[in-house]
Amino acid sequence: MQHVVHVSDPDAVDELLATLRSEETTVRRIGSRTLIVTHSDDDLPIELLFFLKAWALSHPTLEVELDRP
Repeated sequence: MQHVVHVSDPDAVDELLATLRSEETTVRRIGSRTLIVTHSDDDLPIELLFFLKAWALSHPTLEVELDRP
């Protein structure tokens, strides 16, 4: 299953990309502010949402949005 993540600041995308890759997910950048996250785990949407909310809390000037299928 794939999920699209949008980040308001393109400079922060590389940091998020590296962090997500360390979590045993497949992540690829598809634009200056957009990532695709893929994992076979059925719990990924919930885990990813919580992870992104926590990551955004440590980056208060950024907005992160998760598009779910």
